Amino acid sequence: MWNVWLEYHRGFVKQSTAWHIESILRRIDCFFSSDVKLVDVTPQQCHLFIKHMFIKQKLSRRVVIETFNILKAVFTHAIKVEKILSANPCENLSIPRYSAKEKEAQILVDTNKILYIEKDDLEKFFIQAKSDKYAFPYYTISLIMLYTGMRIGEVLGL
Repeated sequence: MWNVWLEYHRGFVKQSTAWHIESILRRIDCFFSSDVKLVDVTPQQCHLFIKHMFIKQKLSRRVVIETFNILKAVFTHAIKVEKILSANPCENLSIPRYSAKEKEAQILVDTNKILYIEKDDLEKFFIQAKSDKYAFPYYTISLIMLYTGMRIGEVLGL
C-alpha cells in the first residue's frame, strides 16, 4: 500500500521530496512486515512504532514526527481515496515529549558513545554508497574526510 500512496503523491511533490519520502517509507516498512495489511494495523501497533523509533532507532523527535505524519497520510489516503479503511489508526495518537531528566540522561548516554567508525563498517558503507547513485555525494564527502582528516564543515565549505 505504501507504493500506491507514493505513486499517487508523486504527482504533487518534487522528485527530491519523493526520494526523501521513499526513505521514510523504508523505515516504516522495516517495522511493519510486508505481510501486514493496512486493515490489520491497530492504534497499539502505531504506538509501538513510535516507541520503536525513539528507543530502538534513537531518532530525534522531529524525525519521528515526520515519519508518523507520512504514516498518517498513507492511512488517510486509504480511507478517502482507496476506501479500504473506515478509520485511521494513527488519528488520536500523539508523539511524546522528553522530560528534562530524560533529555539529560540521553545526553549522558550520547557523550559516552564511540565517535568513530569501525573499519568493517566503513568498508560496508563505501561499497554501498559507491553503488547507489543517490548516496554517491556522501561517498565522495566521506572519502575526502577520510584521506584529508577534514571535518564535515570544512569539506562542505570547499
